[in-house]
Amino acid sequence: MQNIIRDNGLDGDLALNSEAISDFVKWQNETNVTRRIQFLEQNESVYSAFGGYWLLLSKSYYENNNFEGCISAIDTYLETQPRIFRKDTELAAALPYAIASLGEVYKGNALTEKEQLKFLRLIVMKQRGTRMTH
Repeated sequence: MQNIIRDNGLDGDLALNSEAISDFVKWQNETNVTRRIQFLEQNESVYSAFGGYWLLLSKSYYENNNFEGCISAIDTYLETQPRIFRKDTELAAALPYAIASLGEVYKGNALTEKEQLKFLRLIVMKQRGTRMTH
């Protein structure tokens, strides 16, 4: 792990130790959404650089009908640019939550053109297997 961090110029403070990974997996499988959200929110500083954290948080918020939180977590995921692979299957799995959340948040109101284009562009880019640039 240390070699990967050093060789790639990564911030070692953002690396997860085995205990943090075990805890994350445990809470990822937690069926009580409220408890899962509490754990995730309380441990944001530990997992903030881990893309899977933001995707699980977005899914959890969606399951708890916190649609704005879901959208915010997806936005944070996109800002962190956590993937080094061309195809981001985890994001592809989370996009339906974001899209459904947008429908709930903007129910009765039109999405802004900027929001529409952002998510449309994201979906198209992911279908092509390319990265989205800001």
